[in-house]
Amino acid sequence: MTRRRIWSLVAFGVLVAVLLGASLYLRNFLFRQVEKKIHSVVEYSSLKLHLFPPSAVLRDVRTVSTPFSFTAEEILVELPLSSLLKSEKPLVVFINRPVLRVRPVPAASEEEEKSLSRS
Repeated sequence: MTRRRIWSLVAFGVLVAVLLGASLYLRNFLFRQVEKKIHSVVEYSSLKLHLFPPSAVLRDVRTVSTPFSFTAEEILVELPLSSLLKSEKPLVVFINRPVLRVRPVPAASEEEEKSLSRS
């Protein structure tokens, strides 16, 4: 092998390593941002992000709110590759085994209402 050939292989290897490192950093950064936003609304057992095609998979999802509860075995949120080139970004959401439970909110007792109206 010539010296030029070895130099070009080394440069190619460094380029591949930099691109791989940058993609791993980007994936982890996006993962942390998505996890912060989602975790305030729902609890889940696992979250997986995929860069190609852009998608997120949440497993064993449960809501945090009290008047109703929503659970699902799996939620898949995808951004179609064709929409990356357009101004509109529609999301495709697949929900596997959804369950929605609505609980009545207990009415405030008369004593609590009187104490609230006095203050």
